[in-house]
Amino acid sequence: MKYLLSFMVILLGFSACKNKKDIAATEGPINLNKNKAMTLFQDGIVDFDTFEGKSKIRFEDAERQLSFKATVRVKKDEMIWVSAGMLGFEGVRALITPDSVKVINRLERTYYESSIDYVGELTNMPVNFEGLQNLLVGNWLFFDKDSAKFEEKEGIVELSSEKDAIVNILWLDNVTLLLQRQTLLDQINDRSMEISYHDYRPMDDAAFPYESVIHVSGRDEAWIDMEYSSVELDSNPSFAFSVSDKYERIY
Repeated sequence: MKYLLSFMVILLGFSACKNKKDIAATEGPINLNKNKAMTLFQDGIVDFDTFEGKSKIRFEDAERQLSFKATVRVKKDEMIWVSAGMLGFEGVRALITPDSVKVINRLERTYYESSIDYVGELTNMPVNFEGLQNLLVGNWLFFDKDSAKFEEKEGIVELSSEKDAIVNILWLDNVTLLLQRQTLLDQINDRSMEISYHDYRPMDDAAFPYESVIHVSGRDEAWIDMEYSSVELDSNPSFAFSVSDKYERIY
């Protein structure tokens, strides 16, 4: 059960959306400084009420290699819903809110519920509901603007911050300001999470990376590749979540 919940939580963080104006006609690098880069990046984060994406996920750790199909739905600031399975059958359904994590395991006919704090314990990273949602919309995690540093390199804008021994580094394309890679380092607990974003495609007024790769290292190590086949914004998807009386409650 712990593994299934860990997988469901980690896979949520593999997509990003940015406003189309940031990938529009620009013939060369923008004349940037730290404040302008942060403002343009934040202004480019897509605004949505609901998000829905259908994807294929490949997961690998020290013990196994697995492939799943998953549907991820988000109601902004309220809930994240995930359904994952194989061969057309749902195996696990999860509902995450700012306060709680609920998981139905149809394979084992069990149900689990916990505080949102358990997300951080399972992923071995300081991730909460806001962090998961920010990952889904391409926003930064635990980025401290007051300590932010700015550096331009060839083709890349690097923004970094450090607070309470948490270092966050963002690599943005210096023309489009699209997020290319994000690294989160927990120096006290010697753990890290790195996410890279690929295959940006226009989508209405945004650009969406249809493939994202995440690497978690530290106490445990895992790699996940997530490829979206479809993405919709504000389509009013269902967030149905009900538990059969026949399922065993796991504490």
